[in-house]
Formats: sequence, C-alpha cells, structure tokens
Amino acid sequence: MNAFPTEVGDAASLASVTRSRSAFTLEGSADLWIIFEYGDASYARTLLPDYVRLATPPPGTPPGKHPMMYSFGTHTVRLHGLPRIPMTYRETIVGVCNVELKEPAPYTGPYSLMTAATVDRLLPTFLGRLLGYPKAFRRATTTDRSFCIATFLGSRDLMCGQFDATGAACKAANAAELRLAEPILTHPVISRALWGTLLASRFEIDKEAWLYTPVQVAARVAGDKLPGLSEGLHCWPGVDMTTVGAFRSQHQWSLNLPVNARSRHTALSPDLLS
Repeated sequence: MNAFPTEVGDAASLASVTRSRSAFTLEGSADLWIIFEYGDASYARTLLPDYVRLATPPPGTPPGKHPMMYSFGTHTVRLHGLPRIPMTYRETIVGVCNVELKEPAPYTGPYSLMTAATVDRLLPTFLGRLLGYPKAFRRATTTDRSFCIATFLGSRDLMCGQFDATGAACKAANAAELRLAEPILTHPVISRALWGTLLASRFEIDKEAWLYTPVQVAARVAGDKLPGLSEGLHCWPGVDMTTVGAFRSQHQWSLNLPVNARSRHTALSPDLLS
C-alpha cells in the first residue's frame, strides 16, 4: 500500500510536487532543548529496526561511537492556511542519527530514526503512530529551565531534566558551535507506517529566524521507557564547550506529506528538498 505516492523523476519535478502540496503542509514553532552525544555504536545497533543499519558517522566521530540525539520541548503546530487553529503540545524525542536503508533505493540515507517519543496530547500521538513514529501518550511539565515526563497513571516520573544557559542566544545558521548538529537536523526521518510502507519525512527549519543558546544539562532517567536513553543520571555540557553537547533551539519549521522511501520515483536528498 502506498498512501503517499510521489511521482517524481528529477529535482525539478520534485520541487514542483513539494510546492503543490503546500495546502497539506504542517507549520510550527518550536522551543526545544536539543542534545547531541556520541553513544556506543554497538548499543545504537540494538535500537535499529530490520530495514536500516548504521551509516558512516560524521567526520570526527570517535572509533566505536555513533551520534545520538535527544530533544525535549514545546511545539505549536498549525495546518498551512489555518493560522487561527493552532495546537500546542510538549514532546520528547530520542533518536539514532546517520542511519541508512539496507535495501537499494533512490536515496538510501543518511536518515534519522526515532527510537522513543512522548507527547502530552492525543492527536499528535495518534498521527505519529499512524506514520510509524514510536510515540507514547505521557504527561509533561516544563518551565523556562526544566522538562519532566511522567506516566498518567500513578504520575511516576520517567525523566526530569534541568537546563541552564551557558551563553547568549545567537543566530544558529552556519554557527561553528552547531557544525555537527545543523547537518544532522536536515536529514529526513525514516519510519515504517502501520500499513508497512517505509516513509521519509523532512522537517524543514526556517534558518533565517533560527536561534540557539548553549545550555548545560543534568537529567535523571528512571526505568527503560525511553529506548536510547538509559536509566540513571546524565550530564551534558553546552555546545560552547564541546563539539557535541546541548543547546536551546527556537525555530520555525514545516513538514510536507511523507513520501515512500523505496519508490523508484522518489528523490529524497535533503539538497533537493531545500
């Protein structure tokens, strides 16, 4: 079943299809704490579904390591053309970066893969599940320097983090401190829909208005409900202190309908979709 057919044969026609879908574009504003780190590659492999494998990591990745990403924060989303009907929700994402399809495809990668996600609203939880994202309905609370996830039944904390700024807000596009993060955030997200189709989705950030602030993070994770983020106390430095680290991201984003990642008509290179 191909619920999202894409009949494109070259970059020009792909751009035309992308523009023609503008009526179905989701648009949002995000205020997120984002963390990149080098995780153990052998552990990252255990998180992967059977249709992907680890791709070559970015230059500078230590031997035996692979980039992971964690995101905590708030989105306000609306359908393009309906600015007066927004929805705000809090979301957590845990993911493996730089993965690729095992089978031949017009674009095999790199992709990003969600290994865990929590949302505190039912509609985005349902829509995410439909597209194959591992979204779970959880309670979330946030302040200007904290984010906590808890179960609805029993209100047991699954994760609670504190985020303290270590620098001033700056323009993010082409920032030296985001030399690892910025390219990865352009990678399409790969998932397998409920009906079995491999889908690629690209969240596009408006780089003109994108701001980042380095932060240091202390977070405690309880249990194993966030695959990819192990139980215990985690501390991450700001991106102003290391090539991988934490920052606050304030940006606008858009998302068109996902496309079939295996279609012979699909050209998914991020360069072509920009």
